[in-house]
This record gives sequence, structure tokens and C-alpha cells, in this order.
Amino acid sequence: MMLEFKYIKDKGDLDSERSVFKVISDCNLGDFIAFRTKEISEDGISSKIELPFWFPDKRIKKGDTVVLYSKKRRINEKTNKDGSISHFFYWGNDTPLFLEDDDSVLLVEIRRWLAGN
Repeated sequence: MMLEFKYIKDKGDLDSERSVFKVISDCNLGDFIAFRTKEISEDGISSKIELPFWFPDKRIKKGDTVVLYSKKRRINEKTNKDGSISHFFYWGNDTPLFLEDDDSVLLVEIRRWLAGN
């Protein structure tokens, strides 16, 4: 995987609750979807996977940081002192997503998919 999960910070506080990922290889962020799920363990993840956030297409570079806040706001970014970029995205919720100890984030890489109706 081209992104590495770092942590969920400030669980339960809508203004600052966020999931943070480190970019370990250049990639297109649009190849990833984040979900809220329950506890992740060695045996796998819960089948309760909900609230998808499909990242928009955007080229990101090794060393960048991706921050996904739970709240509503506009997408933005900032250049860090070392030249890397912190990319800020917003899930768009009115309430915090991670209220219980076993609430977790699941990041899925999707390079191929089909749609139909």
C-alpha cells in the first residue's frame, strides 16, 4: 500500500478529530477510500464497514501527509518546512465519528472497479 496509517487524533472532538496517513510512495489519492469500522485486529476487521469517503483524484508524493478530518470544511493543503505537503480533507460530518474505543478507520486501495445500473 502506498499510504501508511499513522493514528486517529482527538477522538470524540468534532473540531479536531482526524485520521492521519503518511505517503510512502508517489500515487493518486483517488485510488483510496476510507471507512469507519470497528476494531481492527490480527484476525481482520469487523464486517461493520460504513461511511465511505472516496478521496478525490490528486497526485501526492512520497513524504507528504494526508489528514482526513471528520468535520465539514473545504479541501486545502499547506507546504511544510521540509518541502513536503500536508493535504487536508473533510469527511463532512456534523458529529464525531470515533466515539467508542473500538471505532477505527479502514483505508482501502482500489485501482479497478465496475459500476452499473
